[in-house]
Amino acid sequence: MTRFSQAVGILTAGGEFRVWSVIVSIFGDLAREPEDEISGALLSALTERLGIRPEAVRVALHRLRKDGWITTRKHGRSGHYRLSPNARETSRNARERIYADENRKTDRWHLLILPPMPQSERHDREKPWLASGYASLVPGVMLGAGAAPVQSGNFTFEGEVAEIPAWVKSANAPTELIAGYARLETSLASIGTPLLDAPLEIAALRVLVIHQWRRLLLRHPALPDRFYPPEWREAACRQRVVELLKHLPRPSLAELENAASQGG
Repeated sequence: MTRFSQAVGILTAGGEFRVWSVIVSIFGDLAREPEDEISGALLSALTERLGIRPEAVRVALHRLRKDGWITTRKHGRSGHYRLSPNARETSRNARERIYADENRKTDRWHLLILPPMPQSERHDREKPWLASGYASLVPGVMLGAGAAPVQSGNFTFEGEVAEIPAWVKSANAPTELIAGYARLETSLASIGTPLLDAPLEIAALRVLVIHQWRRLLLRHPALPDRFYPPEWREAACRQRVVELLKHLPRPSLAELENAASQGG
């Protein structure tokens, strides 16, 4: 078994892929610019190395097109894919957090408190705030970084955080995410520092590392480490991801397309 296949096996052990999400990770890392596109041949070469079946890729591409995430250009019998403008903007917003060397640091915070309302209405009102990075402390009360928004229609005030009690730290760290980060830390340590030469293997393993990191990171607010309990392993995972990506430098699309066309 090669170092590449060992690393893929470790990173995929005990879990199933959401193929459409893996493809989002591929485009988010390798095809960022408006002019960047990935051919069907290259997409097949990358997903094949990750053990994803061609029929699963076709279903995922259909879903992503339907959802407006990717666009397709036909050139002869070959398809070429790129991120839609909206998807590219969403990817760009997430990229800073995914690739950052360290977690957010700030001393200024604000609370945003919604007015009394039925639970179903409050849930809908909270959604856009939570999607933009707020942390929910208790129903109707959210914590945001920096200055409070102007004319939000909610009660807000800002300042420094004087105390972070254990119940707040626990609320920010769901059990499944604590376990997920612990598993990821173990997996990243187990694969060591794979020394790869083949561009397709470098790109595939790089995407897999980013994907497993991203699927945890984007499920919780971007809060400093002190807002989480001691068993929260986000910082350790981030350090390892940063180190691995340095050893897996992103190949150019031209290099990858050439390798895919050559069958290697």
